[in-house]
Amino acid sequence: MLEWEMPYGLRMPMGAYALAASRHMAVYGTTSEQLAQIAVDTRRWAAMNPRARYRAPITIDDVLTSPLQASPLHLLDCCLVTDGAGAFVMTRPRALATS
Repeated sequence: MLEWEMPYGLRMPMGAYALAASRHMAVYGTTSEQLAQIAVDTRRWAAMNPRARYRAPITIDDVLTSPLQASPLHLLDCCLVTDGAGAFVMTRPRALATS
């Protein structure tokens, strides 16, 4: 996948989220203001966590005037922490049945 996206400047991981957001907007009529509300609400929750990196409240206008990162997502739309996960499952080989 990266061989097709990275040469053209798709910034990861926000690029994939931007594509999904664009599709959601096209199918359901979601607006940039509605997406921005998610960031506003998330920041409101962060304000209650003394260990949060950013706790100052933001507004929808703050989100929409922040720099565009990957259309339609602005800087303040983007999550500060994106957890990735991976797993390696090791098992013993199943004994061959002899008959």
